[in-house]
Amino acid sequence: MSTDPTGTAPTGTAPTGTARNTPMRVRTVVVGLIAIAISVAVIVSRLTRTHVDGGIVALLVVLTTGAVMVTAGVVSVVRSRR
Repeated sequence: MSTDPTGTAPTGTAPTGTARNTPMRVRTVVVGLIAIAISVAVIVSRLTRTHVDGGIVALLVVLTTGAVMVTAGVVSVVRSRR
């Protein structure tokens, strides 16, 4: 960890006594959606003894995560313009 030019405090840290406002990361949401979709597909196929097509599940996951990522990008651009 580096220090500031005066050598008194490490750089890159939040000042003492302040809370950092960190937004939810899109990557976390996408990975969560993928895990949920796979889990639901497996549970449904096991409990109902029906066949769940893995290709369709994968396609839906890709479409959903793409939509989430595009939406997050648009929201990010709108927020940065304010």
